[in-house]
Amino acid sequence: MEHKLKLHVGLMFILSMSIGYVVFGIISPPEIGVVYGFGFIAGRSFSSTLVPLIIVSLPAVLYKRIKKQPMPGYYISLWGAWFMFAAISIFGNLIIN
Repeated sequence: MEHKLKLHVGLMFILSMSIGYVVFGIISPPEIGVVYGFGFIAGRSFSSTLVPLIIVSLPAVLYKRIKKQPMPGYYISLWGAWFMFAAISIFGNLIIN
């Protein structure tokens, strides 16, 4: 994994942890917030970072093998997919509660 990609993935993970803490620790009702501990938030953050990375990287690898150059807009697509998953998890939790 190249250095620039590590920085982007690390930032996504930190943002996911922050969002998870805010959504599950502050916005959720107290009786529900107690159930979601650090392990749940860390696991959710890990999966919400890993799934968009896999979804965007598969076409990028195919593109690089065919065209012999990196896929244009890779990081924009990665952030867009991450934002979509983050928005779904935030709004889904707010609707359920």
